[in-house]
Parts: sequence; C-alpha cells; structure tokens
Amino acid sequence: MNSLTLFWYDYSIFILVLVLSILIGIYFGCFAKNKQLNPSEYLQGNKQMNAFPVGVSLIASVTSISVLLSSCSEVYSFGANIILVIIGMTIAYFANKFIYLPVFYNLEIDTVYEYLEKRFDKRARQLASGIFTICLICYLSMTIYTPALALSAVTGFQLQYVIVGVSGVCIFYTSIGGFRTVIWTDVLQFFVVLVTFIIILALAIGSTGGFTEIWDKAMGSGRLDIFEFDPNPTRHSSVWIMIIGYSFTYLTINCVDQITVQKMRSIRTIKGASRALLYFLIGHYFVVIICIFLGLTMYAKYWDCDPVSAKFIQTPDQLLPYLAMDVGNKIPGVSGIFVAAIFSSSLSLQSATLNCLSGSIYSDFMKPFLSKFNESKILKLSVVGIGIFCTILAFVMPYLGTLFNIIFTITGVTGGPILGMFTCGLLIPKTNSKGAFYGTLFGFVTCLLIALPATYYQDQNGQNQYLKPISTNCLNQTLRNETTIDKSSPPWLFQISYFYYSVIGVIVTIIMASLISCVTQKSNFRVDKNLISPIARFLLVEKEVKNRKSVQYSSVDNEPPPSLFF
Repeated sequence: MNSLTLFWYDYSIFILVLVLSILIGIYFGCFAKNKQLNPSEYLQGNKQMNAFPVGVSLIASVTSISVLLSSCSEVYSFGANIILVIIGMTIAYFANKFIYLPVFYNLEIDTVYEYLEKRFDKRARQLASGIFTICLICYLSMTIYTPALALSAVTGFQLQYVIVGVSGVCIFYTSIGGFRTVIWTDVLQFFVVLVTFIIILALAIGSTGGFTEIWDKAMGSGRLDIFEFDPNPTRHSSVWIMIIGYSFTYLTINCVDQITVQKMRSIRTIKGASRALLYFLIGHYFVVIICIFLGLTMYAKYWDCDPVSAKFIQTPDQLLPYLAMDVGNKIPGVSGIFVAAIFSSSLSLQSATLNCLSGSIYSDFMKPFLSKFNESKILKLSVVGIGIFCTILAFVMPYLGTLFNIIFTITGVTGGPILGMFTCGLLIPKTNSKGAFYGTLFGFVTCLLIALPATYYQDQNGQNQYLKPISTNCLNQTLRNETTIDKSSPPWLFQISYFYYSVIGVIVTIIMASLISCVTQKSNFRVDKNLISPIARFLLVEKEVKNRKSVQYSSVDNEPPPSLFF
C-alpha cells in the first residue's frame, strides 16, 4: 500500500480531536462541580447521566475500529449476511430490558460481579471477574495495537511512537476525568467516526457509478444471497449462525458485560436506562447498515482487481483504509478526518475499558486489602497501571497471529460461561453456589478445549470455500474464488463456527450448574427475590408445611462456606 500523504490541515484535524479529548478530561477532573471525589462519581457519574450520551457511548464502545474495519471486509469477501445480526441485536435488547436490567439497575453494586456474590458467593464473583479481566486486557491491547498499525502502515510513522503517544493521551484524560469524561469523549469520538464513514461512503458511491451499479454487481456476485438456511454449524455464515450465534454474543456484550452495565447504572432512572438501550439499538442498526454499504461499494469498485490478491494490501482488514486513500486523498482534509476517525474509535473503547477495568479490579480483588486508603486515588492509579501494562502488551500483539479471530474467539469462550452463570442466578432459583461455580468452570474449560484446536485448524485450513468470487483482471488472473486447495479436514467439532462458542458455553454452564445444584442442594435456603429477574419470581413458591407457612427457596444465603471440592 502506498503511503498516505498528510498535509498540515490533516494533522490539524487529528490533533484537534486529541486536544478536545484531553480538555474534556481536564474539565471533569478539575473544574466541574463534581470532581470525582468518591468511587460512585468516578465509576458511575453518581447516577446523574442522561440517556442520550450514554446510548451514544454504548455504540462507541461496541463498534471499535477493529470491528468496523473487519465488518466492511466481511461484506466484501463473504456477502451481506451480517444484516441478520440486527435480529440478534433486537433479541438482546428485549432480554436486557425485561430480564437483566431490572435487577442490576436497582442493586447497590459498583460492578456487575457483585451480584454474583450476593446471589451465590465470593468464589463465583471472583471466577467471573477474573475471566472477564483477562479477556478485556487482551482486547484492550489489541485495540491499542490495531489503529497504531494502520496509521503506521499508511503514514510511515514508527509504530512504537504511535502506540505510546496515543495510549498516553487516553490514559491521561481517563485517569483524571473518570466516568463523565469517558461518556462525553465517547460522544465526540463517535460522531467523528460516523461523519468520516459517511463522507467515505458518499465519495466511494460517486466513484463507482451510483447505487444501481453497486446493486447490480452485488446481485451478480451472490453477495445479496443472505437467506441461506443450511443448518451446518461449520459454515462461515448462515441464517442460523447469524441469528443464534450473534444473539448469544450480543446477550453477553449488552446484558452482563461490566462496561455496559456500568454505563446503564449511571443514568438517573430505569426508564432513562431503557431509553438509552433503545438509542443504542437504533444507532447500532445504522452503523451495521453503513458497514454493509461500504463493503458492497468496495466490491463494486474493486470487482475486477482485488487489492488483496494483487498484493496492494496485506490483509482484507486494510480494505477500508485503502478505499479511503483511493477516493479521498485528493480532497483536502479527508485523510486527516479518516486518521482522526481511526483513533477516535480506538480511544473511545480504550477509555471505557480502562475505567471499567479499574473499577472491576478494585472492587472485586483489591478493596478488602486497601479499604483504608483513598479510593478515588487508587482508582486513578489503577487506570494508569492498567493502561501502561496494556500498552506494553500491545507490542506483543504482532507475534500472536490473526488478532481479530483470536479476540472474538476469546470473547465467545469467556462470555458464554459468564452469561450462563448470570442467567442461572436470575432465572433458575434452584441454582446454588456450588452449581454456579463448577458449572461455569466446566463451561469455560469445555469451550477452551474446543476453541484452542479449532483456532489452529482454521488458521491452517481457513474457510476460503465460502469466499464470494473476486477476480484480478488487472493481473490477468482469477484469484480468491470458491475453489480451494484440498487439505485434510479437521475433526467436525473443531470446524464449528466461533460464533457458536457463546452458545456452547451458555448451554453447558446451565446444564452442569443445574445438575450439580440438584445433587448438592439443601432444603429451605432463602434467596432475596430482588436477586431474581421479575419474570422468574413466580418460581419462588410458598408452601404450607405442617400447619405453618414457610417459604421454599433455592439459594445459599445461609449455606456454610464452600470447600474447594464437593
């Protein structure tokens, strides 16, 4: 890929976004009325946030630059099947509104994992929080590395300087400004990304001959054949994979993820929180549709000269930067806006993750040992420490292979069992602490034993047989079509789509938790009905026993301290 020439006005736009982010942090950290003097203010804005900025912040947190770039290349290579994720997003919205949010919002908790201690015990809380922390640290390191790599590739800047510089900005404004800074910088940065993508899409459509040309080429190449009902779970995508797999993935991200729950609990009322969820859903629809149009437009522009096969770029994830260079390099300021958008997306996710991780690690692991110290200062130092550690880890990312697939595999492996544990707690009152702990552990190990070999086999064999036809007539050859080199197939279990890992984790966790709870259950243990989702409280049945009323519950509030084994 040729280097992108940045002029003074391009640098000015990029620097302006960074300066505005820093100023927002300085304002909320030093000049605002509420100066983050207590953990509630630092981590949740003291429950004084409005629905709209929180909804926008949720969109910014979910749509990282890695997701945006890969979604566009997904449509370019495999077709517009991802339009079906809208169904999964809608299912997750209603599940959150009626099952998860009513419980989490009304509890006095700093992290969502405190619920697990109230419902089960401390071991369950620390198991879930530990799995989440490892996953998020890996994801944060990739979020730091990916845009730095993109800017380094197109500008020639030294990668290490870019990583350290931009991470330093994010660590600074997040540590001093706290939660309010995260929300309002997310709003700023999301609109920078949105405007940039719309500009690139408009320029690309104009350069390809309009919507009719894009539609005709997409239809002719099969990229609009989205209703493939093949139930085979080893396919790259199908109606069932998109709806079932993405539904569970979005349930994990939207319902029990610490970042999402922390933001939802920052809003004044539960009605406002529900409204923020709706804003998030509508905005996410819009982002998905833009990515689909960008992917189809990229194919219409490069239908006869695939940049990847022609070696103009190294990976499909660089297609969008390549398109932005191609259509926008001659228009003053577009290059600067695109560079600012890449880092705005990265910064928004980094800041939310840093704030979330600091709260989770402090509340779930450090608080019992550091209760005598100033909590606000500890949280700020935690942000700095985590940020420095993830920045160092980002330098290791180039040696770990295909980062995007690895991170999404980790998300499925870790998110599924955690979702299963929370679902057992909210919907199945008979689940006890032993069932929750060992069921989640069993689900996590099961997913891990499937995912590790599958990652190796899929890296070796890939799923090129599902690629839509793409040619390189500019090189007088046809490449990346539906034929592939014949290789020995791995075992069927290791061919399962990684979007089903969340499904496997949830199902295995719930089944094992229920079985273990039945074996180890003791009678007449009470559970607070506030820890059960409103739609499942009918399972808390009152029974009359020998002329006196007693309430039959199935929990472990009075259960003796659990041993490591049964």
